[in-house]
Amino acid sequence: MGTGELPKVLVTDLDGTIVRGDETVSPRTHAALRRAIDHGITVIGATGRGPRLLNWTVSDHIPMADHLIMAQGAFVYDTTDSHNPRRLSSQLIDGEILYEQVQRIESHIDKVYMMAESDDPDTPLSGDDMPVWPWDLSTVVRDRRAALTGPMVKLYFWPDSLDSDTVLEKAEPLLADTEVGITESGVGMLELSPAGMDKWRGIEAVLKERQVGWHEVLAFGDALNDLGMLSRAGRSVAMPQGHQRILDAADEIAPADNDGDGVARYLERLLDGRS
Repeated sequence: MGTGELPKVLVTDLDGTIVRGDETVSPRTHAALRRAIDHGITVIGATGRGPRLLNWTVSDHIPMADHLIMAQGAFVYDTTDSHNPRRLSSQLIDGEILYEQVQRIESHIDKVYMMAESDDPDTPLSGDDMPVWPWDLSTVVRDRRAALTGPMVKLYFWPDSLDSDTVLEKAEPLLADTEVGITESGVGMLELSPAGMDKWRGIEAVLKERQVGWHEVLAFGDALNDLGMLSRAGRSVAMPQGHQRILDAADEIAPADNDGDGVARYLERLLDGRS
C-alpha cells in the first residue's frame, strides 16, 4: 500500500495505542475512526484483553468497529451491533497445561507472579499476590492449582528478578513444541496462551471473509504482541513510545503517543483532502 493510499481495512491495537493512560479513548480518536469508516474503511480492533472485558471494550473504546479480536487472536467477535457482540470463534487451553508450563518457567528461568483468566467472564482473575498489577481489575489471591482449573483464556505473569525481554527470549525455546505460546503485551507483563495464537491469525480470518489482502491493511500498534499484524500489513504505524522491535519493524511512527492522539493525528493527515 503506497503512502497516502487509503486502506480497505484499518486494524488498531487498543491499550497503549488508542486507549490513553486514564483508560479512555478521546473524542478526537473516535471521530477520526468514524471518519475513516465514512471513507469506506473497515475498522477492526485487536487486543490482548480477554472476553471478560468485551462489553466495556466495545461500548467505551471502539464502538464503531465491525470486528474485535481478543485474547491475542484466540477470540473473534462480530461487533457490527455494538450492543450485541457475537462470538465467531474461540480457542481455550486447559488450566493444568498452563500450570505445568509456568512451573517449568520457574524451574529453568525465574520465579514469577501469575494471574489466571478463566473462560467464565463472571470469574475474577485469580492467582498469586501480585507485587505489581498495572490495571484496575478485581483479582482474587488463590492457590495456583485452584486458579488454573478447567478451560482458561490465558495466564498473565510478571517475572520476579529478570526483565520481560530476557524472560521472553529464554522462554520461547523452552515452550517450543508445547501447547503453550508466550508473548509480551506491554507494561512488562508476559502472557501464556494457546500455542499459535496471535492477533494476526484472528485478523486474517476476518480478512478472508471480506476477501481483503494484507497489502490493503493499515495497522497501528505499540507492543510485541502487535508485531505479527504490523509485519503483515501493507502499511504499519508504531506508537512512538512502543517497544524498540515494534519501532524497527514499522513503516512509520505515529506523530504522537496514545495520550497525544497519535492515531487520530495520523488518520486526519491521511484523510485530509479526501472529504
